[in-house]
Amino acid sequence: MAIYSTERRFYDSRRNAGIAASAKKGNYKGRGRIRIDKLAAQDIFLDYSAKKIKSAEASKMLGISKSTFLRRYKEYADAK
Repeated sequence: MAIYSTERRFYDSRRNAGIAASAKKGNYKGRGRIRIDKLAAQDIFLDYSAKKIKSAEASKMLGISKSTFLRRYKEYADAK
């Protein structure tokens, strides 16, 4: 087990160094955002704010997780 953990730390450090070097060059931007239909999302956000539907239902309708829905709803509410 000790050999495994030592090897794992080595691989992790190499990966992190590669990511840092790539980010320094401007190539590493991370994972992209999940795309959702803006018109459908706006209707669902309005229903959610009027308390016609719950966050779990709304997230299923959009095909995203509940936490992503709540994050996007907060962005929508702040922009309003």
